[in-house]
Amino acid sequence: MTLIKSAKTILGYYAVKNFIKLQWYKHSAKKYISMMPFVYDEIQTLKLIAEKKHSVARFGDGEILICHGKGIYFQEYDDRLSSRLKEIYYDDSVDNLIICTAPHVNSCFRVTARVELFIYKFFARWKETYVKLLNPDKKYGSTFISRPDAFTFGGKDWETYRDLLRMIWDQRDVLIVTGKGSRFSLIPELFNNLKSSEFLYGLSENAFDEYDELLNQIKANAENRLILLAMGPVATVLAFDLSKEGFQAIDIGHLPSCCELVKSGRRPLKTGY
Repeated sequence: MTLIKSAKTILGYYAVKNFIKLQWYKHSAKKYISMMPFVYDEIQTLKLIAEKKHSVARFGDGEILICHGKGIYFQEYDDRLSSRLKEIYYDDSVDNLIICTAPHVNSCFRVTARVELFIYKFFARWKETYVKLLNPDKKYGSTFISRPDAFTFGGKDWETYRDLLRMIWDQRDVLIVTGKGSRFSLIPELFNNLKSSEFLYGLSENAFDEYDELLNQIKANAENRLILLAMGPVATVLAFDLSKEGFQAIDIGHLPSCCELVKSGRRPLKTGY
C-alpha cells in the first residue's frame, strides 16, 4: 500500500507540474499563435496532396533549428542549407507544392493533451523568430501528416487517414529516396497498392554535403514516378527543387514507423528521417 501511495503521490506531482508548464506555454505562445497564417488540418492537407498531386516540403523542429543556426544529430549546420530552407518557407512561386509547417490550436485535426502541449511549447520556444519565417498571406499544410503518433487515431479516423495516404500512391510507380541504413520500409498496410517501387540511397548523415549529386541521381531515375523522400531537412529542399522541375516529390519522413506505432502502441525507433 505504501508503494501505491508513493506512486500516486509522484504521478500527482507530475500532473500538477505539467499543468503549470502548459499554462506558462499558453501564456507565452498565445500572441504568436494569433499571428500564424492559415494552416490546413491533417485531413485537408492529405486531400490536397491526393487530389491535386501536390509535392510536399515539411518543416519540423529539425528544419527550424537549422534555420536558426544550429545543427541536428544527423545533419550539421550548413549556411547554404539554412538559406535554402528559409527561401522555401516564404516562397509562393511553385503552384504544385504545398509547404507544411507546425499546426496550431485552430488547425489540428485532433488536439489531444499531448498535441496541445507540443503546440504551445513549440510556439513558446520559437515565438516571433518562427512566425517571421512564414508568409502571412500564404496557406500552409500541416507537417503532422507524417507524424500520426502525435494523435490518438482510432476507428474511422484512422481508416480515413490511412486511405488518404494510400490514395496518394495508389497504383503508381514510386521511387523512395532515403539514407543508407534507414529503417524506412514498405509496410503492406500502407504500401501494398504500389504499382512498382525502387529505393535510391543517399548519405545517412550530413546528406546535404552531396546534395547536387543526389538531386541529379533522383532526376535520372524519376521519370513518370512519384518520389517519396525520407532524408530529414534535405528532403525539404529536394521536394522544392524537384517540384519546380515538374516532379511530384513528397517529404514523407518516417511515416512507416509511425504507422507501426498506431498499430502497436509503441513509439517508433528514432531513425532521423
